[in-house]
Amino acid sequence: MKYGVYIHIPFCKGKCSYCSFYSIPVPTPHGEANALFDSYLRALLGDIASHKEFHGVSVDTVYFGGGTPTLFGHHRILTVLSALKSFFRITPDAEISIECNPSDLAENVLLPLVEAGINRVTVGIQTFHEHLRRRIGRIPAAPTESQLEQFMRIFEIVHGIDIMCGIPDATEKELARDIETVTSLKPEHISVYLLTVESNTPLAKTVFNDDSFLEFQRQQLEFAMDMLSHKGYVHYEISNYCLSGYHSRHNMKYWTFHPYLGFGAGAHGFTGLVRYYNTQKVEEYIQFQQYQKDVRSQRAAMAEFLMTGLRLIEGFSEVNFEETFHTKLPDSIVVCLNELVRENLLRCWHEGNTRRYCLTREGICISDYVIYRCVEPLL
Repeated sequence: MKYGVYIHIPFCKGKCSYCSFYSIPVPTPHGEANALFDSYLRALLGDIASHKEFHGVSVDTVYFGGGTPTLFGHHRILTVLSALKSFFRITPDAEISIECNPSDLAENVLLPLVEAGINRVTVGIQTFHEHLRRRIGRIPAAPTESQLEQFMRIFEIVHGIDIMCGIPDATEKELARDIETVTSLKPEHISVYLLTVESNTPLAKTVFNDDSFLEFQRQQLEFAMDMLSHKGYVHYEISNYCLSGYHSRHNMKYWTFHPYLGFGAGAHGFTGLVRYYNTQKVEEYIQFQQYQKDVRSQRAAMAEFLMTGLRLIEGFSEVNFEETFHTKLPDSIVVCLNELVRENLLRCWHEGNTRRYCLTREGICISDYVIYRCVEPLL
């Protein structure tokens, strides 16, 4: 089986007001910041070298996430790529992805990465409307359409664009304009994330997360679903759309229970019933790279299978479950699934001798609730 590799770069130019993830703001990467980056690079290389039990496995996806990975500097990214190629068998057709901000759309930033083998660049835009960017504390300015088009058409660098819906005070017209702008460029992949107002973020102090706000978010989500479908994008996961055949191969590993390795502070890996994770704090990670194992019980692993499988628009089949766990779906889960089918939150149909379950449109809109209902008997 082929593995994926996730590399976490937890540095960014500034934290957005909605962000609840651990990250270190580095507004001007020079001096002390470069020393920190170099120390982190050494820790990353040590982390990769220490996972001897996985050395030599075949890897067909690599994903640099963050933070803002491009802030780390292309020479450090290339050093990490070189280490991966030394310890693992990177397949010739490997999908090698990196996230970037609009401010990174410069030849001197991205071309060296592309020349080294990175073949999937995703730009996190969130919205083109500056007043909405300020509303969510998004620091870099949005790119112009001509700037994006240059990198997508001339240099063929950008393959994916991330936007956000459900931003407080956004209108349907503004969301439509964002989607129209993005789809006019025909990127292979579009992610549309519904803004989540986490309780421990600055945004939570200015947003009333009440029923009216949740209804507004639902309307925005449904509008985005309809518009992207009309524009020819395949909705294949709750937050993800693509032109036919251009789904994220790396992220599909998360949703289909395939193994992946994680390197970097706070990074997670998954190999069957065993998850492992690194310490989250950068200072601790730099000093001592030792991952912790989290051996899951079969019931916990089953719950995770259902949680990830139901994020896919096509859902999961009974045979998928049986092949993974060598047993049938527990009766308690079947009862719960059938209840949700009757409530029109799940759809069920036969595929030969097996049944497949997936979220309905109504289920997608309240997916957290539906998925929790599904796994509750296993918790």
